[in-house]
Amino acid sequence: MRKLSHEAVATIRKVKKLAIYREEYMSKNGKPPLFQRASEKIGIPSGTVKRHSPELFLKWYDMDFHSDLS
Repeated sequence: MRKLSHEAVATIRKVKKLAIYREEYMSKNGKPPLFQRASEKIGIPSGTVKRHSPELFLKWYDMDFHSDLS
Protein backbone atom coordinates (compact mmCIF):
# COMPACT_ATOMS: atom_id res chain seq x y z
CA MET A 1 0.00 0.00 0.00
CA ARG A 2 1.40 3.38 -1.05
CA LYS A 3 1.56 6.16 1.44
CA LEU A 4 0.12 9.51 0.34
CA SER A 5 2.51 12.43 0.04
CA HIS A 6 2.32 15.28 2.51
CA GLU A 7 1.02 17.49 -0.31
CA ALA A 8 -1.78 15.04 -1.19
CA VAL A 9 -2.86 14.82 2.45
CA ALA A 10 -2.88 18.62 2.74
CA THR A 11 -5.01 18.90 -0.43
CA ILE A 12 -7.51 16.32 0.85
CA ARG A 13 -7.80 18.22 4.14
CA LYS A 14 -8.44 21.51 2.36
CA VAL A 15 -11.10 20.00 0.09
CA LYS A 16 -12.83 18.55 3.17
CA LYS A 17 -12.54 21.87 4.97
CA LEU A 18 -14.11 23.62 1.97
CA ALA A 19 -17.02 21.13 1.93
CA ILE A 20 -17.58 21.65 5.66
CA TYR A 21 -17.43 25.42 5.25
CA ARG A 22 -20.06 25.20 2.48
CA GLU A 23 -22.41 23.12 4.64
CA GLU A 24 -22.04 25.43 7.65
CA TYR A 25 -22.53 28.53 5.50
CA MET A 26 -25.67 27.09 3.89
CA SER A 27 -27.03 26.16 7.29
CA LYS A 28 -26.61 29.73 8.55
CA ASN A 29 -27.46 31.67 5.39
CA GLY A 30 -29.82 29.45 3.41
CA LYS A 31 -27.57 29.46 0.35
CA PRO A 32 -24.02 28.43 -0.51
CA PRO A 33 -21.21 30.96 -0.33
CA LEU A 34 -19.66 32.28 -3.52
CA PHE A 35 -17.28 29.57 -4.68
CA GLN A 36 -14.32 31.83 -5.43
CA ARG A 37 -14.49 33.57 -2.04
CA ALA A 38 -14.86 30.28 -0.20
CA SER A 39 -11.92 28.66 -1.96
CA GLU A 40 -9.78 31.74 -1.29
CA LYS A 41 -10.81 31.70 2.38
CA ILE A 42 -9.78 28.04 2.71
CA GLY A 43 -6.65 28.59 0.60
CA ILE A 44 -7.28 26.10 -2.18
CA PRO A 45 -7.26 26.97 -5.89
CA SER A 46 -10.47 26.29 -7.80
CA GLY A 47 -8.59 24.07 -10.27
CA THR A 48 -7.45 21.86 -7.40
CA VAL A 49 -11.03 21.48 -6.18
CA LYS A 50 -12.19 20.69 -9.71
CA ARG A 51 -9.48 18.04 -10.11
CA HIS A 52 -9.84 16.36 -6.71
CA SER A 53 -13.57 16.78 -6.06
CA PRO A 54 -15.32 17.44 -9.37
CA GLU A 55 -18.77 16.78 -7.94
CA LEU A 56 -18.30 19.41 -5.22
CA PHE A 57 -17.02 21.85 -7.85
CA LEU A 58 -19.86 21.21 -10.32
CA LYS A 59 -22.69 21.13 -7.78
CA TRP A 60 -21.46 23.94 -5.53
CA TYR A 61 -24.60 26.05 -6.00
CA ASP A 62 -27.04 23.10 -5.92
CA MET A 63 -28.81 23.41 -2.57
CA ASP A 64 -29.82 19.75 -2.71
CA PHE A 65 -26.22 18.58 -2.99
CA HIS A 66 -24.50 17.62 0.23
CA SER A 67 -20.96 16.39 -0.13
CA ASP A 68 -20.00 13.16 1.58
CA LEU A 69 -16.61 14.78 2.29
CA SER A 70 -17.86 16.84 5.21
